[in-house]
Amino acid sequence: MIYDDADLIEHTLEGDQQAFAALVEKYQKQVHALAWQKIEDFHIAQEITQDVFLTAFHKLATLKNPNSFAGWLYVITNRKCIAWHRKKKPQPQSLEAMDPVALEEVYCSVYMTQQREETANRKRRELVQKLLSTLQESERTVVNLYYIAEMTCEDIGKFLGVAPNTVRSRLHRARIKLRKEETMIKENISSFQLPTQLTENIMKETSHLSPAAPSVSKPFVPWAIAASSAILIVLMLGIGSRNLARFQNPYSLDAQSELSVELIDTPIVLNLEEQPEVQNQLGVPSDENGKGDASGQESNQVLSGKGDYTRWKLPKGAKMRFGKGGSKGAAYSPDGTRLVVASSIGIWIYDVQTGEPRELLTGHTAGVNSVSYSVDGRVLASGSNDDTIRLWDANTGIHLNTLSAHIANVYSVSFSPDGKLLASGGYDRTILIWDVSTGELHRTLEGHTHSINSVIFSPDSRVLASGSSDKTIRLWDVSTGEPLRTLDGHTAVVHSVSFSPDGQLLASGSNDKTIRLWDFSTGELHRTIKGHTADVCSVAFSPDGQLLASASDDDTIRLWVVSTSESLRTLKVHIYKICNLAFSPNGQLLASGSGDTTIRLWDVNTGNVHRTMGEHTNGVHSVTLSPDGRVIAGGSDDNKVRLWNANTGKHLHTLSADWADVYSVSFSPDGRVIAGGSMDGKIRLWDVSTGVLQSTFEGHTHWVRSVSFSPDGRVLVSGSSDRTIRIWDVSTGALRHTLVGHNDRLRSVSISPDGRVIASGSMDTTLRLWDANTGELIHTLDEHTGPVRSVSFSPDGQLLVSGGDDNIIRLWDVSTYQVLHTLDEHTGPVKSVSFSPDGQMLASGSLDGTIRLWDVNTGQFLFSLSGHLNGVNSVAFSPKSEFIVSGSRDGTVLIWDLDLIDPDKP
Repeated sequence: MIYDDADLIEHTLEGDQQAFAALVEKYQKQVHALAWQKIEDFHIAQEITQDVFLTAFHKLATLKNPNSFAGWLYVITNRKCIAWHRKKKPQPQSLEAMDPVALEEVYCSVYMTQQREETANRKRRELVQKLLSTLQESERTVVNLYYIAEMTCEDIGKFLGVAPNTVRSRLHRARIKLRKEETMIKENISSFQLPTQLTENIMKETSHLSPAAPSVSKPFVPWAIAASSAILIVLMLGIGSRNLARFQNPYSLDAQSELSVELIDTPIVLNLEEQPEVQNQLGVPSDENGKGDASGQESNQVLSGKGDYTRWKLPKGAKMRFGKGGSKGAAYSPDGTRLVVASSIGIWIYDVQTGEPRELLTGHTAGVNSVSYSVDGRVLASGSNDDTIRLWDANTGIHLNTLSAHIANVYSVSFSPDGKLLASGGYDRTILIWDVSTGELHRTLEGHTHSINSVIFSPDSRVLASGSSDKTIRLWDVSTGEPLRTLDGHTAVVHSVSFSPDGQLLASGSNDKTIRLWDFSTGELHRTIKGHTADVCSVAFSPDGQLLASASDDDTIRLWVVSTSESLRTLKVHIYKICNLAFSPNGQLLASGSGDTTIRLWDVNTGNVHRTMGEHTNGVHSVTLSPDGRVIAGGSDDNKVRLWNANTGKHLHTLSADWADVYSVSFSPDGRVIAGGSMDGKIRLWDVSTGVLQSTFEGHTHWVRSVSFSPDGRVLVSGSSDRTIRIWDVSTGALRHTLVGHNDRLRSVSISPDGRVIASGSMDTTLRLWDANTGELIHTLDEHTGPVRSVSFSPDGQLLVSGGDDNIIRLWDVSTYQVLHTLDEHTGPVKSVSFSPDGQMLASGSLDGTIRLWDVNTGQFLFSLSGHLNGVNSVAFSPKSEFIVSGSRDGTVLIWDLDLIDPDKP
């Protein structure tokens, strides 16, 4: 089989259509990611991608160095995008001036376009697009190619014509800047899947074409342009290097690619108005499903705080929950007795004295980003990624009202000091002011050009301050809605703003690593405080106004003396980005929430940790049970593997994978070792009883998506986005075999019960069976029409099950390679499939948020389990089939008791 670009090009020029199809498969995601970035329209980028490959096919014979094919595609793509902007920029046209027939055609075209675009995917793509717009173009390009196209740093270097280390540096800078939104971006990457027929469409177009004959002479124009460009660069250097930062330099002199000149296009913003989605009527309370409830009452009480919190607010059929969802924000009650924490599954309320959870408020249909108490402590407000704000009775937990007018994620909510108004800001770039008593929208404030990360009222309730990703802070007159002043000075995203208690100062924290103090009355910059070495994501004044606390992505909290701006104390225990700060009302404690999934209470006077609360968890990629069913393991977005006691829910160990998300976990057959495959391409093995890291296997060049032990525990198999399967000797760590054959990234690997066969599922839509001893390919199964996400053998080894992005589950006869059953009840991609220990039942988890169970013998659908707030990434049976565990993007693991589920009831 041919893999090298030069070989594929040679065979293409000899008339081999399949060779060019391989090139399209190899590079279509990279080309589309780049085009989407520059065009900002997902579907138009598909059309440009197709055009790029048609041009490349037609001019393939003119490419002098076949090894520079990737860089050549980059140049073609960039020029196609420039040409599109010049040619396709829409011109305003009066509807009255249009011909009625033409107008009807326009309406028909718009309707068809709307039908083509799936609403949820579009919204997720726009969300990621706006987040990435805050990066420099060079960083944005690398992020697109790494996360969305899933290229390695080496491949990106070849594609852009820069050194791999340059790619790693740009990627590192981008990750630091996007840490706050990193989880959100990862959650939404699945919406960028290209249609499976794209390659087919391109090949249909090329079927009647032939590559153009190469020119016999060397072109003069590119060399002339190159010479003039060199002169231009010299002149620019004379002007100053500061101005060069505006230009992207995608090629190095050492890059193996043709001499070319990069034309840097100025971003063009197309102001295409879009109708907002239909929202619930303001002032009408909603139930947990977002539907109207005439009573306006929704109980969230949990037996007065008594009992095991792992059993609070469980969906029907679930008997226990591990993890509390990734923590986002925190706030103290006015009396200082409670700490409320926003999480991806709801709102947790903790007792400050004991550190124990008292209540869990649920009802939002997506993660909660911000919480705020009214000054009298009677009402609690929460803002969520479901685009709504909810008001709760702070004493009883009863849901009071749902406020719906935002059309994108709500990032910040804040009560006015007089308790009459509530302000909210979010991703839709608007600030909404609500009447708390009626739930009616009081006023809409517009002016920011990027997302609004923080809103806060002045102590007298007359002025509202907002901090935005557009690098500005704005002050607004609350009574009129008029803008009063814009505070410019930060050179990066503003994450947080806070008023001093006397209202004379305003503090702001930014990605430019500084804290700025502003004179509120004049808007003048009072002082710039430096000391953090990374983004400052939260600032808060102490109640007496003498101290200012700041939290940073450098994993520290700093306390500053406001009058002198001197650093009083540095607090460091968190190991990953601190996202929120809140002083207790008496100023003696400081609460901090962190990406390491813990909430800590600090003694302000000593700087010591007063209490650690949590074990919150970010998105859970993989769950599995130990062979004896006593221990549950979960691999997560928070770079950890967590072990829990399956019977009691007690947390046993937290295993760190450094900075890398853990995508797959697997117990050894004796249950003594657990393996985790992670984003950094490494596989780590830990001792289950002690939590100690035993060994690390290195060799993969990209994300390790799946790991599986052989039945005897001597071999470990791993599948990676680098398109390889690797077989490792567990005792020595030596690499036995590298299996190559898939044309796209691996998503799942499984070993047969006798240890002789390895099954693999890939983004290339195929399953492959391999000889585990020799590494030879046995057979390829190609019935799926989309990427294959999960594969698993039945306990007797006679059946193989697979699930993928075509929403289909297929049961295969291993001996004949025939499909026995096709299961098609899921409405979203199938991420995980698992046989029961007796082989009679099958469980599947999907991005549609459900777990479905099936009869293996008949293929009959039995029943569905629903309860996760986000897609289900992983499912597994207990050894005796008493229960199922599921891991979700919402950051929790649920245990479902099969004896409590009635299949005859929905």
